[in-house]
Amino acid sequence: MRRHLSEPACDLRAEHAEGPCWDARTGQLLWADQFDGSSISRTTTTSSSSGVWPAPTRGMPVGAVVPAAQGGWMLAGGNGFAHLSVNGQVELLAQPESDPAVRCG
Repeated sequence: MRRHLSEPACDLRAEHAEGPCWDARTGQLLWADQFDGSSISRTTTTSSSSGVWPAPTRGMPVGAVVPAAQGGWMLAGGNGFAHLSVNGQVELLAQPESDPAVRCG
């Protein structure tokens, strides 16, 4: 039997981390805290590069984040989807679900 040792990649903690995604452009692992919902965590293999973006989500609780083809990141949460630009601006793109009890994230 082979044994593998593991250790945390960073010191960041989340109540309920969701939607981990590797951003090859930046070399960062991204994830959202489902219960916090107002920030996106990111880290690289060197913990000195870790951090939390307090994403200005306009009250939309973020449940997932992925790199966007046009730059920045796509967010899913609340009742729809948004684009987070590299300068921190959030543009709501669609809110296809009108029932507030149903969330995308």
